[in-house]
Amino acid sequence: MSVPLLFPHSGSCRWKGQDHTDPAKRISDATYLHKAAIGLQSAGKFLTCSMQTGQCDVTLYPTHYDAVRMHPNDHDRRVYIRLRHEGMSVCEAELFLWIARQAYDNGMRLTDPDSKKNNRTLIPRIAPEHQNKILRGLRGS
Repeated sequence: MSVPLLFPHSGSCRWKGQDHTDPAKRISDATYLHKAAIGLQSAGKFLTCSMQTGQCDVTLYPTHYDAVRMHPNDHDRRVYIRLRHEGMSVCEAELFLWIARQAYDNGMRLTDPDSKKNNRTLIPRIAPEHQNKILRGLRGS
């Protein structure tokens, strides 16, 4: 069951006039929950969430490598989010999740729980218009 959107979309949101998915709402909620719980100390730490359901861990990890190592059996089906002090809006979470899924569907595997060097992130959190360019590149359009 979807909950009605109670806040405005960001100016560059691709989903204006539509509701966001529950996984994106969960991810956004988790980022704000950690900010509310420990304040600015959450910034720079990593949160790991399921790419399919948006279900997030309650644990924050100090490094990307530590977050990946804690999920050795499904590390490729998770997103790793470096928290910022301002949290992550639902619009931003939706785009982040959509791009991560496109990359996964196209065979991109960026994480390796056995190697510190091979733990890269696909999407640096940048302006939405740049994320849209990344998405177009993944789709080949």
